[in-house]
Amino acid sequence: MNRSGQRDRHGRGLGADPGRSMGTAGREGTGRMLRGIVYTMVCAISCGICLTACANRETGEQVWETFAKEETPDINETDTSNEAGAANGTDAINEAGATKENQGEMGDGTRDAGGEASPNAKQQTQMQENEEIFVHLAQEAGLEPGEWESRFQRLCQDDIFAGGDLELVDFILEDLDENGQEDMVAMVQNPGTLFEYGTGCLYFYMNEDAPYCFQDEEFPFFFRVDLSSGDLDGDGNVEIVFGAQGTGNGGAGDWHHRLLKYKDHTIEQMELPSDSYETQEREIGIQVIQETKKDTYRAYCPTLDESVTFTSENRMKPEKQAMQVGGNCRGFYQVECVEYEGGGALQAAEYLFGEGGIVHGVGAAWFLFTWDQEGEWRIVKWWVEPW
Repeated sequence: MNRSGQRDRHGRGLGADPGRSMGTAGREGTGRMLRGIVYTMVCAISCGICLTACANRETGEQVWETFAKEETPDINETDTSNEAGAANGTDAINEAGATKENQGEMGDGTRDAGGEASPNAKQQTQMQENEEIFVHLAQEAGLEPGEWESRFQRLCQDDIFAGGDLELVDFILEDLDENGQEDMVAMVQNPGTLFEYGTGCLYFYMNEDAPYCFQDEEFPFFFRVDLSSGDLDGDGNVEIVFGAQGTGNGGAGDWHHRLLKYKDHTIEQMELPSDSYETQEREIGIQVIQETKKDTYRAYCPTLDESVTFTSENRMKPEKQAMQVGGNCRGFYQVECVEYEGGGALQAAEYLFGEGGIVHGVGAAWFLFTWDQEGEWRIVKWWVEPW
């Protein structure tokens, strides 16, 4: 099973092409970060005004005190009785047990002393937004109103939204283990930590099992997730591969993928194939060699000690001898479970760049991986698709 077509948190398609996916996510992330920068600048200007006022405070202190005495009535001198307080609406707060410190919060609990929405109101608003997002995603999945209501109620009963502290980013309904029963996947994150990695959770609802919560401090939970499933090692159990896009640019963009095995009503994490596990990026290293013939390259895979020659446009004139000019960048993208020779396999792509730097994409190296029942992976096929 495969859920293709990466989408952002608002349902817009990101596309499968690395250049387009990078651009969409990059513009999304850049736009929000620019808004954050503008907000910071406004705050800085406001702070500057405050500092200026503080600097002038000493010379104007006497004037302010005189103004305060003349213009600001003392509430104690005006009327301290409960009867008078009730007349101007203040005693209603006193009767509710409010003190002078919390009298800024109105009786309906929706605003605090600074005029901001109270935590309770923020949670209610977030839950309303979560339901709206869920309805949109449930309709995409083809659910009827009665169906999505019961499923949303299940998510609320399990408190995956933490009472309204977390927002719903994505919801997927799919029969991951192909047993005829649709499974649910829901991704949530803290809306106050947008673009911070590791501030969310991906819940897997498999059959009637208790939900499994995937958390990882290196995983981005702020865009919609892409996932697929299949039996990769032939043991009769399902493997689930999923990925989400981060905020980074360059190459195929900043993709993060994970692999899980669902067996005996439990879920455990598996290692994705990689020629190195020193970093979070999973990849099979490729060297891109520019040949002496115009628009001709050779991709060399040290792991297999094999080469593939392909044609792509040169950015610079070839030298008199072949030379390495580029390689792969940013790890796997477009990772999905596919069928291969009657069984399951994992397919993944690597972005290849040439002599013009990372922006000079020359093609994609594709790999097919399978596992044996001991958990060892191997590359069963690889090829290059030039651009």
